[in-house]
Amino acid sequence: MKEPYNANPNYPMHRFLLEDINHHLDEMFERYSRLLAFRMDFGWKQGSERSQRNLMDEMEGEIQHLMDVAIGRKMVIGYYWVIEYRQRKGLHVHAMIYLDGQKHRKFYPTSRAIGEEWRRLTDDEGLFHLCSKKKHFVASSGTIVDHRNRQAVDELRYVISYLAKSEQKSRGVIAGMNAIPPRSRRGRPRKE
Repeated sequence: MKEPYNANPNYPMHRFLLEDINHHLDEMFERYSRLLAFRMDFGWKQGSERSQRNLMDEMEGEIQHLMDVAIGRKMVIGYYWVIEYRQRKGLHVHAMIYLDGQKHRKFYPTSRAIGEEWRRLTDDEGLFHLCSKKKHFVASSGTIVDHRNRQAVDELRYVISYLAKSEQKSRGVIAGMNAIPPRSRRGRPRKE
């Protein structure tokens, strides 16, 4: 059966999560005409107190706090994160982060600031990784995705589908996203 969205065929998908992530992306494009998207992964250092406790509530609270800080400081306009668990790696988070493509051309300064905030928030027990492989990451070359460019939007859907893979969710689906403010009525109306 063909997926309703462009999803990575290498992973079985959690259908509800795939629909939710894509619905969130649609709402982001309803509000913002251009997005600069990048994926970051977050975790705890092996052997740290946090990794030994390996508590889902702790990871969930810390990643949500990080994203609240990023939104509050206007570093980002949107995010969607999912917690996964793997025996060797422990708890970790995959997050898609969105910048306003009308205002940003580069994601690196923002990704560094978010990573440093993660380290501070976790008392230097946190690790982060910017995913820059083309297969995981539309914005690897600084590409801004315009809502009218169907091919680019489809490629972004492929990238975000990685968060919806059904494996490594043995502890259940734990995810979070930002609330998207309504589109401003100022300016010229968008032509469809």
